[in-house]
Amino acid sequence: MDKEGERSNRKAANEVDNITFEDASCVPLPDHLVRHCLSFVGGGNYYFVASVSKQLKNCVEMEFPDDRNTSAFNIIANEEIFVAFIKAFTASKKEGDELERVQIVVQRAIFETDDVDMYENIYIGFFLKIREEPDEAMVIHRLVWPAVTEKSIEIMKHIISNDETLSKMKEIDVPGSDEYEDADPVKFASCVTSACDVEMIEYLRDKGVEFNARSIDFALIGGRMDTVRHLLDFVPSDLEGIHYSVLCDIAIDACKSDGYEGLRVLKEKGWLRGPLLSILYECVEQMELPVDAIKIFINEESDFETEIKPLVGIALKHRRLDIMKYLHPSLLYLDVEATMAGALENGDEEFAEFLRPLL
Repeated sequence: MDKEGERSNRKAANEVDNITFEDASCVPLPDHLVRHCLSFVGGGNYYFVASVSKQLKNCVEMEFPDDRNTSAFNIIANEEIFVAFIKAFTASKKEGDELERVQIVVQRAIFETDDVDMYENIYIGFFLKIREEPDEAMVIHRLVWPAVTEKSIEIMKHIISNDETLSKMKEIDVPGSDEYEDADPVKFASCVTSACDVEMIEYLRDKGVEFNARSIDFALIGGRMDTVRHLLDFVPSDLEGIHYSVLCDIAIDACKSDGYEGLRVLKEKGWLRGPLLSILYECVEQMELPVDAIKIFINEESDFETEIKPLVGIALKHRRLDIMKYLHPSLLYLDVEATMAGALENGDEEFAEFLRPLL
């Protein structure tokens, strides 16, 4: 749980402490039986249980002594529970920023669960209503962007099914999308690919949405390789015409993909060449890519002068013996013995030992 969630849980626990209970128990059972029942309820329900009666508060604290948490997922279990929680939580009318923290945690849970009903009834029906955001661009941002960042595919399907919303998504630029010098701003509709499958991409194309290299990067972030593969079939592959910063994002996010599957898809579609390949050499240095990743874009079919030789230089510079071993059949041009002798002559025994296994 992040710090916002922890603070919200502490606030909820404190509010329970302020409740005045009837002395008589509302549960006609001895404490040990109540605690046994609570063991089946589990943790993450502190506010809902402890706010009922003094006996339940004492029993839940004895049964779960280290758990004063109220899970955001339990808060949004259904609309009635959510409304009851918010009413009880705001009854004291203390510190508005605490309610804001609760809202952040709950909103994130809605998109993580990818529940369309919760999105409509709670996120839009409650959170967006109380904001009354006058700026249309910010309204679209709040409607769409959480689904993009949390990769909420069901919610995104629901969003793009609204023609009015989609029309605005095609017109409004994503805030900060022009932060790179000379980079064209990108529309919201082009950036939703982290939460889209192939069918949704085709639906959006039929609606006139244009996809680009940034769309590919968002699909990589979303881990949706079928979507990445599909986008690569029709997004223009003129790498020299794509902004350098966007190519960097694509390379980095492909390197971060599970099992380096993003790199494999880019290789399969012929994108690992020219400027994108050059950026991958930087990734080898800065991200310390393992040989398993390097094998995807450098192999026995790679050009020696333009592709293999630069990698040898990186391996020598950073003492990457694993890379040197992988490239060993291609190192015939490198006089290992002479290089070792030169290293010893210069007093660099560590480097000499680094080269010895290549003899």
